[in-house]
Amino acid sequence: MIPLPRARTPIACEAADKPDIKVVRVQTAQPLGNDPGAITVSYCSVQDDVVVMRDEDGRPTGKRQKLVVGEGWPGDSPARLS
Repeated sequence: MIPLPRARTPIACEAADKPDIKVVRVQTAQPLGNDPGAITVSYCSVQDDVVVMRDEDGRPTGKRQKLVVGEGWPGDSPARLS
């Protein structure tokens, strides 16, 4: 039997610095008959109450929007929206 390699000590990584990226799916066409409809997929994160749009690799696209309580539905908060 061949011995398995020993596990290495985990190296501290920058995971804490990486944002929690959300996937946003928006329906752009309703299903009708044999047509399944259509969606578009976007990616974003929220940092310091700012929505940052990202590409599929997680890189910022440059589009940002400040979340302001009261500009959405009653009771909305940046944490809930993210």
